[in-house]
Amino acid sequence: MTLEARKLDLIQRLAVVKDEATLQIVDEVLSSNNGHTDWQLSDEQKQFVKESIAELDAGMGIPHEEVMREVREKFKV
Repeated sequence: MTLEARKLDLIQRLAVVKDEATLQIVDEVLSSNNGHTDWQLSDEQKQFVKESIAELDAGMGIPHEEVMREVREKFKV
């Protein structure tokens, strides 16, 4: 999904929100960003993400359902 498509999707979803608390949270998140680049990844982090994606593409990932099953078994939840 392109950036523009994601924006439109969010706008459409936000347009039907009736909960004031949800709108307040969205407003706070958008206001707190203020164009800061605090969320920029270091070169090392970017490389790790690229390697992780390559591993997933190669089928080396563990399905979410399996991870959750293992967690539930381990912690008896």
